[in-house]
Amino acid sequence: MKKKVKYLGRKNRIVTANGLIPLEKAAELCRIYRDTHKVRLFSQCWGCLRFSKEVPEKMCFYEPPKNNGCRFVNRLFEESNKK
Repeated sequence: MKKKVKYLGRKNRIVTANGLIPLEKAAELCRIYRDTHKVRLFSQCWGCLRFSKEVPEKMCFYEPPKNNGCRFVNRLFEESNKK
């Protein structure tokens, strides 16, 4: 008998303090993360860039109105708010 797997959504989502990341800021943080960590083949960032063609409305972080869909963007946003 097979076990049923329940989909819980995105596990690594980090809820930001105010919950809202402006779309322009999310796109900027995404670029910063990609520049510092480079995009590895078959990583989350690689898939995001490959299939979105860098259109912000198709990228992982785009979840209106909060734009907090990407754990890397969320982490950078939290760090920038702490400073």
